[in-house]
Amino acid sequence: MQTDLRWLASMSGSCFYAARAIIRGESIIHRQLAEAMRMPAHRLAAELQMNKIDRERFLEHVSALACNIENNDQLAETTLIKTLGKNNTDIHVAHALSGRFADLESAFHQACPTVIDELAVRAEPLQNQWEAHGPGLLHVLAQMTHASLIPERADVVLVIPILGGGGVADLPYNSVRMEAVLADPVAELPEYLRLAWLISQLNLDIPVFCERIPGRRVPRAAAFAMLPAVLAAAEEMGVAKLDQATVERALVAWHVEWTMLPEIAQMLLNWWNTYRAKRSRFSLALTALDRMLD
Repeated sequence: MQTDLRWLASMSGSCFYAARAIIRGESIIHRQLAEAMRMPAHRLAAELQMNKIDRERFLEHVSALACNIENNDQLAETTLIKTLGKNNTDIHVAHALSGRFADLESAFHQACPTVIDELAVRAEPLQNQWEAHGPGLLHVLAQMTHASLIPERADVVLVIPILGGGGVADLPYNSVRMEAVLADPVAELPEYLRLAWLISQLNLDIPVFCERIPGRRVPRAAAFAMLPAVLAAAEEMGVAKLDQATVERALVAWHVEWTMLPEIAQMLLNWWNTYRAKRSRFSLALTALDRMLD
């Protein structure tokens, strides 16, 4: 089965992707954008704190929803409902957040006025890579894991590069956000591998895979599990290696958060090799990895 991808370039998606990175204190390579958005981003964070709203959950939802909701009032209200539930959503808080969104978008537009045109140019190399190699890679990946792992369809939202090769899989929304870089940041890891890694995470929130994993931990388990899995599929196709050095490079290049790099790379290799040797169900292996990550 081939995944039907819908490619999108979103100004709002790029804006809130950047805001999330700034609020989280990540290293932004686009200095002009970081400087322009720093104050409005921190004002948004202060608004969330004042209203006792879970910052991480809110930012996860708004970053994904912004790609398809252009109206800021609607975006703020929908994000609050997703974060807090309908009964706990205050329309006055939504209105205040809508104003913060407008400030963010104004700052973003001043720093990146031609973002949509730029993303259109940046999209072509990745799309060409994907059409040539992506479907075959996902096919091999499904054979190594589970046929239901590969989604029937997904949105690929291209955003302006601010981390030098970041990306996020939004499992509840069946979409990925991916920085549209013009060249492979790491020669041994072509960008279509990163896209395959993101897409392959999307179905891991269905019960057949995650029924024994607490919901908030599923995205973390998915990100770590699919990294060696994608490299194994790429090795099978002769385009990458599955060894500790390559796993470490992928963890860094794909911005997977962990402190002890050699240790987590070796753990992921051991986990994958054990799964392949025992030929256990992938859901059981995923549950085991989740426990190992604690």
